Amino acid sequence: EYGLPPVIWGLDSVHGANYVRGAVMTPQQINLAATFNTTVSYEAGRIASKDTRAAGITWLFSPILGLALQPSWSRVYETFGEDPLVASAMGAQLIRGIQ
Repeated sequence: EYGLPPVIWGLDSVHGANYVRGAVMTPQQINLAATFNTTVSYEAGRIASKDTRAAGITWLFSPILGLALQPSWSRVYETFGEDPLVASAMGAQLIRGIQ
C-alpha cells in the first residue's frame, strides 16, 4: 500500500530469547556441545523457539554452525566447537527443536 518493502523481524535467540520477558535462558552452544547430549540441544532449540514466538517473532538468528577453528576469535562460545561431527549432530537437533 505504501510502496515500501515488507519488514522482516528476527530475534537473536542463540541461547534463549533474552529480549523476551520471562524467557528461559539456556547454555551457550559451546556448553551444549560439552554435554554430547543431542536431547539437551533439541530442548534448548524448542524452548528458544517457544519463547521467541511468544513475542510474535517467528525467525531466530540461531544456531551458529561455524566451526571454532581460531581460539582467539571472540565468539567461540557461540559455536558448538571445532569438531564437525559434534557441531553437525548438535546443530541438527537444535534446528529440529526450533522447528
